[in-house]
Amino acid sequence: MEVTAAAQNQCWPIFVNDYISSLKMLPIPEMAGTVEVPEEKMCKSIPQIRITGAEMKVSYLVDHSYVPAVDASTDNLGIWNSRHRSTTTRTFLVKGSEFGMDDECEFIVRKRMYNHVNATPSGGVRKVVWTLYRTDGIAFRSLVSYHIAKGAEVIETTHGNAKRIKQVYKRTYPSAIRRMKELRRTLAPREVLPVMVAEQSGVLGASDTQGLPRNKTQLYSMSRSKVPTSMKCGVTSNDTLMEGLFKLSESAVEWNNLNSSLEERREDPTSTAFVQNCSSTSSLSYVEVKADESDVPLSNRSNDVGASNQNHMTSSEFKTQLVDRLSRIPCEQRGEIRAKLEHELDVMFADKITAEVEQIFDDSSRANVMERLLEMVNH
Repeated sequence: MEVTAAAQNQCWPIFVNDYISSLKMLPIPEMAGTVEVPEEKMCKSIPQIRITGAEMKVSYLVDHSYVPAVDASTDNLGIWNSRHRSTTTRTFLVKGSEFGMDDECEFIVRKRMYNHVNATPSGGVRKVVWTLYRTDGIAFRSLVSYHIAKGAEVIETTHGNAKRIKQVYKRTYPSAIRRMKELRRTLAPREVLPVMVAEQSGVLGASDTQGLPRNKTQLYSMSRSKVPTSMKCGVTSNDTLMEGLFKLSESAVEWNNLNSSLEERREDPTSTAFVQNCSSTSSLSYVEVKADESDVPLSNRSNDVGASNQNHMTSSEFKTQLVDRLSRIPCEQRGEIRAKLEHELDVMFADKITAEVEQIFDDSSRANVMERLLEMVNH
């Protein structure tokens, strides 16, 4: 598989020469930061993989202080999935040695298993991405583990309908695509690339073309006509606070709200798998949360148990019951009740905006965005 000259000169530190596909082998303390990891074993950019024909079992520890969590599963090996071979995703709740409820877990670990669709022989190139989240939903570190069999290779594929093999498909980092969309709100396509190059100058791994627009076509296809009007326009003085916040957030990629997923999926402890004594360096236990086979955001997964429950409340039923209860409240108390409901909605919306700002904007622009939102509140 193609690797740029700059990437060939760059060396990514190997955390361990082993393929970690089992929860029992996962170095939770190192991923959580409770055990110090030497600087020379931490990756501050996405590793570029070279397939030489020799068997390779290797794992990299990626620090999300430098690498966005959305980029952890993106490498230089092209397309991993197909219609008939998708990513398998599982989620584990990590807690201390004592049993507790889901909301008392210490960490959340997400496991994504890949089997390269264009590898020969079939199953010759595998990958597991372990991402550790704090209970507030913020990703801390990821362990990216590869197993490449002896003699295995990846068949190069072109991008889209390209006819020339030199146009080998290489996925653009999701964080780079988000940045392109953000810049396209105010800049013409020809102006986006220079800005992104300037932003990445001097940053480790900036020479990696996956962090930049693939070509001009990618930018021009991201036409402003496809960008929602609210992304092109600022917040006007006539907008209410809620309308203004929606304009800033409605086009953002939805944050994988891990807290919401935990609240939505309260499973019977008798049906939950527990794994004890998984690490020799700590007394951690794990609670596995059932997940779909496809790689979808955690907050979008449906609860099979809840969906099959005939007593599950629908939106229309909720509306009917809410109206009925409000109608029974004495007139002199309705204002207070409505104020409480509106406050709860404000809190939930503020949580959503805060999470999206953390996910979408980098450190250089996040403070300005937060100040802008706070100024709107003062108006």
